[in-house]
Amino acid sequence: MERDRVLTGGANFCILDTVSVCESRLKVVSAGNLRFFSRSLQSILEKKLGRAGTFTALVLKLRPGGGQHGKNDGFLYSQVDIYDDHMIHEVEGCREGYLKMAELVPEKTKTLLDLGCGTGLELEAIWTRNPGIAVTGIDLTSAMLERLKKKYSDRDVTLIEADYMACELGTERYDAAVSFQTLHHFTHEEKLGLYEKLWRALKAGGCYIECDYMAETQEQEDYFFAEKRRLEEELKLVKGEYYHFDMPCTMDNQKRLLRQAGFTEVEVVWRQENTTILYANR
Repeated sequence: MERDRVLTGGANFCILDTVSVCESRLKVVSAGNLRFFSRSLQSILEKKLGRAGTFTALVLKLRPGGGQHGKNDGFLYSQVDIYDDHMIHEVEGCREGYLKMAELVPEKTKTLLDLGCGTGLELEAIWTRNPGIAVTGIDLTSAMLERLKKKYSDRDVTLIEADYMACELGTERYDAAVSFQTLHHFTHEEKLGLYEKLWRALKAGGCYIECDYMAETQEQEDYFFAEKRRLEEELKLVKGEYYHFDMPCTMDNQKRLLRQAGFTEVEVVWRQENTTILYANR
């Protein structure tokens, strides 16, 4: 095991690939006084190390292949066994956010699109309130989808293993759409393109409910985006592959992008720490 080598010498920046994560071996690629970090994955890293880590900056490769799917889906594939417990107990606001999101899904909803559905944590409360909803879930990671299918084998659910940024969502197919803690890794331009697809995919009068990690100030957002650009250049990261950068946008920018995509009455309806829920009408 290479754990001690990673934690000594003041190293505080690492990049993980599929093999190193699964075998708990980390490769140090840079050291320095970096402040950028992934809040949700830092605790997972510390569990992998078996002790409190000294890292203040993390860049994790979510999966290999730049858009290719398969049984080995990288970091997210390796975390499927601890994902539910981590999200519920370690990410501030998630436990409460799942319940609040379910409350916000209109009672009349019959068809629901779930972007980045993972193991379906947000769906439990939604189905509890409305067990007849037909759900379409999209996620990159086959192991997450397999776990969701096992948990909800008695529900009306269609699962798609795909990149929701790249795949077609259809036209006027859904009464509502949700996403939970999945969009804070993307640029304004990427989000706008997705929101435009979402607007088209929703039926007239439909709604989109987004729960995510959102920055408190523009200064904070600017820092995260600048840090991503710096790390991309410094590490010569491959374009087209997904890496885990936290790039939360401000609430105002999130609302602006949704309105630009065509949504109306976009409002912040709930917030706990930085975990925030937006509600947007089509």
